Amino acid sequence: MALSELVLVLAFIVGGITLKLADLYAHRSRGFVFAAISALCLGFLISANSVSSAIVLGIILAVTVAGKIDQLNLLIGLGFTVVIAIILGFSFPDLPLLAVVTLSALIDEVGHEKITARRYSGFFRFRMTLKIIMIMLAISMQINLIYTLGFLCFDFSYDALTLIGEAYHWQ
Repeated sequence: MALSELVLVLAFIVGGITLKLADLYAHRSRGFVFAAISALCLGFLISANSVSSAIVLGIILAVTVAGKIDQLNLLIGLGFTVVIAIILGFSFPDLPLLAVVTLSALIDEVGHEKITARRYSGFFRFRMTLKIIMIMLAISMQINLIYTLGFLCFDFSYDALTLIGEAYHWQ
């Protein structure tokens, strides 16, 4: 793995961890710190290239439409993400990938709220639609495997902290 690929994957991992911590600590001052760190990572990924830009922007669009940016620190973090992406040089997203990621992430977010609440499926509890789509895109060589790896690291780190937070009653 080249250094640039390692940096990309690390940005996805740190972005996922700190995004979940920002969500968990939304009502404390450290929630703003975690949101800022996540914003730095996500802004960097938006500026890195058209593929990582499409992945991050697709997720942001989906959670925005789903109403998930519901805390002040997350809203400020979103603004900071945009500022960082502009400062570093906004990379225009790959539009077909942006559409696929946005739709898949929106299905996950709606399913997570509507279906998981009724205990029908662990599929939506862990937002599996986008994970499966990203794996399929890598297998079909529509995107480079490093982006799928980065995204999966982002999502799995977010999910792992969700489970740890539930187990230890963080908040």
